[in-house]
Amino acid sequence: MAARAAAMGLTVWDALSAMRLPVDIFPDLNKPVVTIMTEADGLAPEQVEQVVTFPIETAMNGLPGVTCVRLVSGVGLGIVYVEFDWGTDIDRGRQQVTKRLGATQSQLAACVAPQMAPVTSIMGELLLHAVSSETASPIERRDGADWISRPRLLTIAGVAQVIPIGGKVRQIRITLNLAQMAARDITREQVELTLKQFGSNTTGGFVDPHAREYLIRNTGRTAKLQDLKSQVVLKRQGISIRLGQIADVDFAARVKRGDASVMRKSAVIVPVQKQPSADTVALTRDIQLALADLQRAVPPVIKVTDTHFWQADFIEASISNVQRVLVEAILVVAVVLFLFLLEWRTALIPLIAILNSVMTAAHVSLAFQPECIEIAIADHGPGIPADQLDLARRQSARLNSARTNTADGGFGIALAIAERLIIAQGGTLAFANRQPHGLEVKIELLTRLPVSAQRS
Repeated sequence: MAARAAAMGLTVWDALSAMRLPVDIFPDLNKPVVTIMTEADGLAPEQVEQVVTFPIETAMNGLPGVTCVRLVSGVGLGIVYVEFDWGTDIDRGRQQVTKRLGATQSQLAACVAPQMAPVTSIMGELLLHAVSSETASPIERRDGADWISRPRLLTIAGVAQVIPIGGKVRQIRITLNLAQMAARDITREQVELTLKQFGSNTTGGFVDPHAREYLIRNTGRTAKLQDLKSQVVLKRQGISIRLGQIADVDFAARVKRGDASVMRKSAVIVPVQKQPSADTVALTRDIQLALADLQRAVPPVIKVTDTHFWQADFIEASISNVQRVLVEAILVVAVVLFLFLLEWRTALIPLIAILNSVMTAAHVSLAFQPECIEIAIADHGPGIPADQLDLARRQSARLNSARTNTADGGFGIALAIAERLIIAQGGTLAFANRQPHGLEVKIELLTRLPVSAQRS
């Protein structure tokens, strides 16, 4: 009875561990890349390259660890890709890029602010969901994506970037009446100065009468068109000339340079990018719950749960195929064991042992994950060429200092570098001490013990 209880307990424990194994579509195969995006409205591609992307590219070329700098200059948009060497900490690389961007700001065109894109990967396209409606206008659909859907999705841990595409971006349009401006002797510069001062909160310090402190505030931030129309442009002989008297103020759509549609109907597409270390399946479940909550928050005429692509579908289909194959294999093994042993109790013992061995392997792989690879090279002979020894030591030190994280798929990359290093010295890859050309190459796998083992 004790043996049966132990076997059942081990089976349940292994099954729970197998269910908690992280599963994803691919490991992170990207080199560390920092993407710098700069908007320069109104500039042609050659102008963007001259005053935006080329100064940034020149500043990034001297960063330590940079292997390649690529730039793309388009109409009103410049993109610079800064690629670092394998094993470089992406956070440290972004910190170095930030310092260089601060020093380059004075060389760029006026009103241009470069921004770094979030850390993503080529397999980071998590899902595509649409904000659609039969009766809402394109501006209202885009407002729902910009101010309701996007902020909510960015609060989910693991989401790197959310960029709505399509619809019409709401703007405030001011159409000047030149005849009224000329009659009241108002210039365009005066109107621009008034608009710059509109919608800002200012402070006047504080006063402390009767030993009590009161703040002096000027609350001017507003989104109402009537407040903008009532803004005073000029005061002459005690008479205020307001913006509504010399211009028409209303809401209008920004000029579009692209559009999106679903089933040949206009809609707003919202792609969601995930972070490289995020679990795709778990993150997809969180987004599904968030979209369901959003549907209750938006107006009934707008639909936000219309999803057309799930990366998790590929993973779940692959897992389903593996499960079906395992079940079929278990049935075949059970039939073969029964045919050879001709007794179901005797055939059940090796069958349970096989299942426990497979599931125990899943549990061990979850508890003991390789943390990094270290290479140690020592001098074991007087006839070792000095240049070979120095080269091997420098390469191994560079690899050891990288501390490649195996959880992000770096285990295979570190092994490949180690293999190239050993073969370059005339040896072969093996987890043992060897002495090719008088060099001892030692590979150590460092494992992270579970919390219970560390405490004991």
